[in-house]
Amino acid sequence: MKRFQLLRTLLNVCWRWVRHSPFAPAAMWLGAIAVMLLCQKAGYHESFMPQLPSNFMDVRKDWQAPPDGVYHMLYLLSYMRLFVLAGGVVFHVYILRAYPDPEKMLRPTWIAAIYLTVWALASNFYDKWEATRVGVIGEEISTPAFVIQMILMVCLLLSPPFMVQYFIRCKILERYVLRTFLQPLLFCFVAFCTLWIVMDVLDHLSDFRQNNVSGWDIVQFYIKLIPFIYVTVAPVTLLLATLYSLGKMSRANELISMLGVGRSLGQVLRPIFIVGIYASFLGMVADYHWAPNAAGNKEKLLDDVKEQLKQDVMVKGLVYRNNQQRRTWFIGIVPSDLHRDPMRRIEIRQEDEQGHLIKAWFAKSANWF
Repeated sequence: MKRFQLLRTLLNVCWRWVRHSPFAPAAMWLGAIAVMLLCQKAGYHESFMPQLPSNFMDVRKDWQAPPDGVYHMLYLLSYMRLFVLAGGVVFHVYILRAYPDPEKMLRPTWIAAIYLTVWALASNFYDKWEATRVGVIGEEISTPAFVIQMILMVCLLLSPPFMVQYFIRCKILERYVLRTFLQPLLFCFVAFCTLWIVMDVLDHLSDFRQNNVSGWDIVQFYIKLIPFIYVTVAPVTLLLATLYSLGKMSRANELISMLGVGRSLGQVLRPIFIVGIYASFLGMVADYHWAPNAAGNKEKLLDDVKEQLKQDVMVKGLVYRNNQQRRTWFIGIVPSDLHRDPMRRIEIRQEDEQGHLIKAWFAKSANWF
């Protein structure tokens, strides 16, 4: 009990210091810069640089080092990614100090949204360039699909300041309707997400236990599933929140009162329409790229768990390079007993004399004989 009271007192002191101390923003900026410098001194960027095989015999004879611009770009992107985390703390300090005044929240929200947009665009464009240059996945990259994905991502990252701007321009009645609708919306969303996760955990809990999957790995697994969960529960959440909020205002004769002061029905329901359109936009963005990837990662993890329950794994992620035939073999899971159990996730890549990919074969399983 004393420890709880001590922790509560410490949190109250930190809250008051962040809210009222004039030195809090400067201290957060100094902390973020110190983290960046310490990570740079520790070589944080080295793990993002192109790596050579430990055995130099595995390097192709025609291998050439990437251009210097690649190293500069990867160096910059690595620390931009790190500053997303370090600068995120500074951003939240500004938001806490500005609360509940939305006008003071607008500028830091714009700065954070623009920075995230620049970082996300640079990272995705580099990944596309690298995939086009290296070409190791054996599939054609659709430029129109990539462009649409970038447009949706930019709209998503720049949408928070626009929503804050809309809230600033709202009148008293609009803000009241917005709060009345957002409260059950958030409650329903959290409740449905919790129910979905609990039911999914109960379905696969035995597999997780038998395969000794750690609790932190399970938490990360469901965090990555949030886009897929959102697409699943958002329609029901919007429907229930709309029915509850409108029913509550109707029982209290608030809708009639708003109409009686000269407001039209469209003006009264405009906040609900805007939130519904924004929620639909989030669902469209998630369903275009992130939700299918999250669902695929879920199936992959569950397949890995079930495969390891059925067989003893000798090697995972085996790579073999046939330099004479210029062919690369990748085997995701190699069982201990090759005569009884199949190998899983086979990939074969055939290259020409210049090292360019010309063919690729994929198989979920293969038998050894």
